[in-house]
Amino acid sequence: MFIVRSWRAGFLGALILFLLSPAIAQETGGEEQLRMLGKCRGCAFEGLDLSGRKLTGIDLTESTIRDVDFSESRLNIALFDYAILRVLRKPNLMS
Repeated sequence: MFIVRSWRAGFLGALILFLLSPAIAQETGGEEQLRMLGKCRGCAFEGLDLSGRKLTGIDLTESTIRDVDFSESRLNIALFDYAILRVLRKPNLMS
């Protein structure tokens, strides 16, 4: 009986740790890796202007990217697997 309970507790603890690990492992910043062949898995970026930069082969797997300007950037062979990409819309002042 004791072994069964401890096994369940261990399994539940490992499951909770596994589910929380992406949130814990997410780095903020890592801007020095925002270059050609850079690698920043699980990083978080917000409000950057990367327009026109050469980012060939960059690995941003599992990263969170909010309001980053990639216009006219060279993103050949870039990896965004399981990344969260969000664009914050600027208000239309012409209306």
